[in-house]
Amino acid sequence: MEHPKNWTTLHILGFLYLTFSYTTDGSLDKREVAAMIKRLQRWSPNDTQESIANIIREVGAWYRLFGSDDERRMMASDYAYVLKDELDEMKRMEILADLSAIARADGKVSAGELGFIDAIREIFGVTQVR
Repeated sequence: MEHPKNWTTLHILGFLYLTFSYTTDGSLDKREVAAMIKRLQRWSPNDTQESIANIIREVGAWYRLFGSDDERRMMASDYAYVLKDELDEMKRMEILADLSAIARADGKVSAGELGFIDAIREIFGVTQVR
């Protein structure tokens, strides 16, 4: 499935972060959403929290069109490869740091979250430990 037209890198990151947050433990905690907004705002500091929240809502609407979490994870993997090609290693490391921060936001880091981070780290070719 191809993403909607006019998507930006911020949308792609939003999809990656949303997929990470929801598919790794089956729930989306409001603290994780707040962490996503905060982390995405670092990528686009001129955007307001409300505009970042709108991007997450747009991404969420498209996210719900997928039939299964496996399909969502496959798309997130595809996006990770796109990001690997578009971003330098430092930016890819920032994404991994974002994922770790989002994982910690609800006070517990699940095995699923650790596995997702490791899979993205492998795609990115980043060997540094979280």
